[in-house]
Amino acid sequence: MSFKYFSFLLVFSCVVTVRGNAQDNKPASTDTSYASGSRITAIWLHDNKVKELTNLGMLWGFIKYHHPAVAKGNVNMDAALFAVLPKVLAAPNTDSANAIMQRWVDNFEKPQPCTQCKQYDKSNVTKLMPDYGYLFEKGNLPTSLQEKLEYIRLNSGAGMGHYYLQIQPVTGIPIFTNERQYENLFPDAGVRLLSLYRFWNMIQYYYPHKHLIDADWNQALVQHIPIFCNATNATEYQMACLKLLTRIQDANATLHGNTQPLNEAMGKYILPFTAQFMEDKPVITGHYKDQLNTKNNVKPGDIIEQIDGLGILDLIRKYIDITPASNYEAKLHYMVSSTGAMLRSNTKEATITIIRDGKLQNIKLNRIEVDTTMQLVDDGIATTKTTQILPGNIGYLNHGLLAKGDLAKVKEMMAGTKGLIIDMRCYLRVYIMSEYKSWLKSTNAPYLRYAIMNINYPGVFDIAPAVPSYNDANENSYKGKLIVLVDRRTKGTSEFHTMMLQSIPGAMVVGSTTAGTDGNRSEVPLPGGLYTYFSGHGVLYPDATETQHKGLRIDREVRPTIAGIMAGKDEVLEAAIKMINE
Repeated sequence: MSFKYFSFLLVFSCVVTVRGNAQDNKPASTDTSYASGSRITAIWLHDNKVKELTNLGMLWGFIKYHHPAVAKGNVNMDAALFAVLPKVLAAPNTDSANAIMQRWVDNFEKPQPCTQCKQYDKSNVTKLMPDYGYLFEKGNLPTSLQEKLEYIRLNSGAGMGHYYLQIQPVTGIPIFTNERQYENLFPDAGVRLLSLYRFWNMIQYYYPHKHLIDADWNQALVQHIPIFCNATNATEYQMACLKLLTRIQDANATLHGNTQPLNEAMGKYILPFTAQFMEDKPVITGHYKDQLNTKNNVKPGDIIEQIDGLGILDLIRKYIDITPASNYEAKLHYMVSSTGAMLRSNTKEATITIIRDGKLQNIKLNRIEVDTTMQLVDDGIATTKTTQILPGNIGYLNHGLLAKGDLAKVKEMMAGTKGLIIDMRCYLRVYIMSEYKSWLKSTNAPYLRYAIMNINYPGVFDIAPAVPSYNDANENSYKGKLIVLVDRRTKGTSEFHTMMLQSIPGAMVVGSTTAGTDGNRSEVPLPGGLYTYFSGHGVLYPDATETQHKGLRIDREVRPTIAGIMAGKDEVLEAAIKMINE
């Protein structure tokens, strides 16, 4: 499939979540020998067992995504793992474990020589090259085993028809197919290890942002083996999953499914106000609902110093490793949101220490029950202004409040304004990229590029040509000044729309660091009735600059201040208005 094909189609498809589970009669599907689990109740990690299990996990993933027999659906890889795992666990030493793993590899039919397969040649469009962990590290595994793995690698020829993997034809991102979920809320020890192996290898070979992960992803497997093996209940298992997901620094990598044990551990009660970090401090910004005399106890602009005796730095250290996000600012944002843990507890009564008017105050109040319908305002500074004409003939458009079909009326309203402010500090309810292009853009200047997985070479990502945003010159495009407002709430589709708007000559982006989580999501099924996502392709600027983690380019940085919150001001919007009037 050519880059030209991808470039054409990807313009229209930034918000798709893809998943797949093929139904067939292949041997991998009909093998039910371990359908209910591994039957391993406990794993004793002694001597060099973590190293041996690390090698097994890397070896299992390599075979899964490189061996032609697996690609054809001839082998159930979960069952293959559960068959060899007890032998590796029982091995008296590492040499014995290595011998067992070599015999295990020999059980897979030797691939036929592939005349069409060849070594991948790195080029100027190569974004990422494969990383095989420690498999080919000198002295780690027997040379004879490494030679067999090299032969498999050079003769894999998996192509588009892989049993456990497909490429989404519109977006070019991975779809993970035929993964069993093992619905038991607390899977057995072998299935828990499978959960770790499965996610780790998917990231190792199919995550376009692996090079941006701060910590060594190979070491992540080493470090998380004890956490998964030693989990003693469903809560600890789900917490192990969440800690692993957090390692990839992707706000899409949150845990879903039957997460009741995890939610209960996070806390079924939450403080009855919204908060946001500003000036490096958590500041109260509003209320979920006026009950328990909340408005009289705490006020917008109050700085939180302690919660139940724990200082903010201690709370950040406590929760940062279970808060999935792409950058530090986004982590702080999610930490104090309704889905984060900082404001939550299983204790209803709370004591918070705040600073108001320069003075410390201790306030006792009650938390309210966490409810998915309770979020009546945004987490953080509410962006509630409706689409309107502001004083001075300036148009204001809140994209988060747009419904399908609204834009025609909005365009008519904004005609003749001297400037337009589009507020992207929100979750978008509608995808109107093409409508924005035909209204606001006058040229076909490119606005992004994609890093796309190469299905024939696990671990390789190539950079596609830049995507143009409009095919023809548009003499009827909007002529006024254009400013886009962003902050940590600008995520995913909001970032994608903003990138297109940035390519309009003279457009300015005003605000602060965005979420740095753009691109389509690939779904990962996990044992225990769980699932998660990751950003499935890399979204880059036309010059190949990263957007993941760091967020979008900001033309003028403007951040809310505590004084502004106390005064009820939207300082970012005020700055944009001033820029249009200059």
